[in-house]
Amino acid sequence: MRPPCPSCATPLTVAFRYACPRCGVVLVGPVAQELRWVDAEILRLTRRRGWLLARLHAEPTREVPVYEPLPVRAARDVSRFGVRNALLALGGALLGIAALAFTAISWGSLGMGARALILVSLTAMLLGGAWPLVRRGLPATAETLAIVGLMLGALQFYAAHAGDLFGLKTLDGAWYAAAASTILAAAWTAYAHLAPLRLPKPMAVALWHAPPLLLVIALDVPPMLLALVALAASVADLGVREISTGAVRGVATFTGLGSGAVGLIAALSLLVTGPWAPPSLLLAGGAALLWGWRLDRILGIVCGLTWSIALAATLPLPNGWTAAGLAGAALTILAGTRLLPQHLRGTTATGAGAAFAAAIIWVLPGTASKLLAPLTYGTADLPEALPAAPIVLGLAAGALLLTRRVLAPPVVALAVVIELPHPSAGVLLAIALATWAAADRTVLRSAAATAVTVACWTALAVPSGQTPFVFGAMTAAGAVYCAIVRELRSPAATFTILSLAGFAATLGTASAPIHLAAFGVLAAAALGAGIATWARSVPAEIATGAVAVAGLVMTVGHPTTLSLGLAFTGGIALATALRSDRRQAGWAGAALLTAAWWVLLAAADVRAPEIYTAPISLMLLTVGLIRRSQRPSPSSWTAYAPALAVTLLPSMAASWTGDGPRPLLLAGGALLITLVGARLRLQAPLLLGGGVLLLVAGHALAPLVVEFLTGLPGWVPVAAVGLLVLGLGATYEQRLRDLRRLRTAVTTLD
Repeated sequence: MRPPCPSCATPLTVAFRYACPRCGVVLVGPVAQELRWVDAEILRLTRRRGWLLARLHAEPTREVPVYEPLPVRAARDVSRFGVRNALLALGGALLGIAALAFTAISWGSLGMGARALILVSLTAMLLGGAWPLVRRGLPATAETLAIVGLMLGALQFYAAHAGDLFGLKTLDGAWYAAAASTILAAAWTAYAHLAPLRLPKPMAVALWHAPPLLLVIALDVPPMLLALVALAASVADLGVREISTGAVRGVATFTGLGSGAVGLIAALSLLVTGPWAPPSLLLAGGAALLWGWRLDRILGIVCGLTWSIALAATLPLPNGWTAAGLAGAALTILAGTRLLPQHLRGTTATGAGAAFAAAIIWVLPGTASKLLAPLTYGTADLPEALPAAPIVLGLAAGALLLTRRVLAPPVVALAVVIELPHPSAGVLLAIALATWAAADRTVLRSAAATAVTVACWTALAVPSGQTPFVFGAMTAAGAVYCAIVRELRSPAATFTILSLAGFAATLGTASAPIHLAAFGVLAAAALGAGIATWARSVPAEIATGAVAVAGLVMTVGHPTTLSLGLAFTGGIALATALRSDRRQAGWAGAALLTAAWWVLLAAADVRAPEIYTAPISLMLLTVGLIRRSQRPSPSSWTAYAPALAVTLLPSMAASWTGDGPRPLLLAGGALLITLVGARLRLQAPLLLGGGVLLLVAGHALAPLVVEFLTGLPGWVPVAAVGLLVLGLGATYEQRLRDLRRLRTAVTTLD
């Protein structure tokens, strides 16, 4: 009897041997044969599983040891192909460096015939090795040798010019470089089409960018033509990208974006050096738009920005009105984005918005000088307000109103602040704005931001003797709003903490030196940590950290005071770590307490690194022992490596730079750690201790090795190491080839 259909389990007769009459699945061919084999194996394994279960049920119940499952093998950081590529790249780079050193240093000791014979023979050998290496299944090694051959080819052109071969030294260097790069790119392109390799083709795309650039340099053309050449190369790369695949497509993308960036920079330089900036910027924006259309819409930002600058550069405006022209041009481009494809409108509008923001930033210094004029009392030399500032700010207000943004209150409030009869009235205005924000949710953010702005301006405007009272009033108002208005709790808590810090700083510096007044600021940080915990506000926590940093900065220059400040800040961090959701603050607390200990030791002129690092190592070692005792699963690297490295590495660095018994003591300690690691079979102590021991011994032998190596030409050891690493990479690739063949053979047998 024939087995049923493997898909729908319909019984089959001899008449239906080619296909199932019900579901129509094909029952002949290699795939169907493999499916029947899989079904047979599943049936066999199912029967075996049932037999094993029956055997286990028949066993008498007794105490049996519980075996832990085998640990899952950790994932490798680098794949086999990554190791191969790294070895080959490193070997090729070392060989290239050795060839460069040979050409530049040892070239003069050989005759012209020997020079040409060596370089030409090596280049032919390296480039011709592609075919036999590919036949042996080593394409990556062949590509590495081909790249080294390309480097040797470039060195041949340099050597011919430097050695005055056929009188080439009489030629202009720029023209010779342009011609040599053209010949090299053409020869490499032909080699890329003939050689059975993949990497030379994308490299040919990159090489063809050098001849136009070198030709432009040789012709000494103005920046306008340089920008045009770079932008034309970028558009050409876009065309190559569209008709290519694989690595060629990726290289064309990279070089095209790089050429576009060069063209954009050259076009921007014309704003200062020449009159051709507008057309150059328009072309740069057009190239960016093309790339954004075919590659990524984010490049539309470049288009919107450059077109806005180009349009502004065409307007014949005086210097004081340039910002207004840029703002008007940005709004014009912003309105014209509706003509673009849908997916490019947003990013192009963002670029135009960036240009508009630049216009606003342009007029900010003068506007700020006008706002702060009452505070200078004729002692500060602030920039004058630009005549274009009202137009730029008016356009900004109109744009905000058109987009239905309720941001008019800040503009109105600042206008009122300028005309205030006394700066202290700003506190009342800030309180009124905060009350408005609490009462009207539609202006919650804008009115609250305006209140903060007015309060800050008021704190700066009052005379220095009245500043503590203003900060005190701001602290009280912020605390009231933090406690009463739930919607404003987070910003009000942040504002309260900053105001409290300002109150403590101004009050302390009025009666004590700044390094002692810092403890008032640190006390404000401690209160701020409590406020932030109560309000559960992340911005308040950030403000607390900023206040603590400001307090520590005030103690710089006084080591004892700085040590006390670090210890106090560390205590604040440890207290914050008592919260279940802020356990990570304990690390900051430990770091601050450690820094306090180190500053105190430095103030006492203690220079031995072990005094600094031994307590940390002891603490980390204790933590590692506790973790291993509670849960043996952590590896020795996570448990003991930090503790050992904290002391071993600084001690090793100190032993290399100083004299005395430290190297001998360090070697003894490293030997002891190595023996303990070997006895307990722990990898981290074994490798760290052994590595430090080897490095200490190697440092003792280093003068002898240096004396031996200095007798050799500089390129010899580099070439030897390069050949060694390249050989390792080729061997690694050969092992990968053998592994692939073995897998193919096993699959074929199955």
